[in-house]
Amino acid sequence: MKMKQLAVGGLLGLMVAGAPLLVWAQNGQEAAPQQPSELNMQELMASMQAPEVDIKKASYALGLNVAMQLKAQEAQFKQMGVELDLAEVVKGLDAGLEKPEEEWAMKSTEARDMLQQFSQMLMMKQMAKAQEMQSQMEAEAGSDASTQFLAQNKEAEGVVALPSGLQYKVIEEGEGESPTAADTVVVDYEGTLVNGQVFDSSFERGEPIEFPLNGVIPGWTEGVQLMKPGATYMLYVPADLAYGKEGRPPQIPGDATLIFKVKLHEVKKANAGQ
Repeated sequence: MKMKQLAVGGLLGLMVAGAPLLVWAQNGQEAAPQQPSELNMQELMASMQAPEVDIKKASYALGLNVAMQLKAQEAQFKQMGVELDLAEVVKGLDAGLEKPEEEWAMKSTEARDMLQQFSQMLMMKQMAKAQEMQSQMEAEAGSDASTQFLAQNKEAEGVVALPSGLQYKVIEEGEGESPTAADTVVVDYEGTLVNGQVFDSSFERGEPIEFPLNGVIPGWTEGVQLMKPGATYMLYVPADLAYGKEGRPPQIPGDATLIFKVKLHEVKKANAGQ
């Protein structure tokens, strides 16, 4: 009963507090609003007449209002991947309104703790959702920037655009035999994003790297086969020839075009030992 009084009293209090106070002229025109200090509250109250209200219908309307709020919350929870058990919600409402606390399925302290845990779970899900949306927006922005960069870059002097979408520029030519996809190569490289941010550099580490050419991103497999030992190329690798939509967080975002400065030191032929 106490809970009923508090709930209904709170709702009615909000309704009364939100009611507009307008003073109308007798001729139907809106009068200039008076300052609260000028109002004669006794005259105002005397001029007001409480409407006739069907309490049964008003009570039903209050119940509908609670239900609509729950439905709205249910929709929000679903967006976060949380499915409310509405049957249990109804049980809780019934217990809180009709039964003494000692007959509840959980004590009020337990209910409070449960709601705190539920709130924390929702907060974490909201944060995860916000992070997901942020990552998606960054990926879309990165994709737009990459597309614009490649479109402009292919017009730059010395840049060659291949049918695959790979672009390259010769900095220094080498000599000898170019590798095949089956060969192993020894290279130095520096990788940057289109904004100039360096995400990896063997030049800085002072350690060339050796790897099979068919074990790297497609843009490398294609681009390094154009080179001869001693050559230095710039490779402009679109996302679909690099790490795609997933990227390699946190250094490489999704849909990122990558720029590599590559120096080919040595080619180790796959059939050299045969």
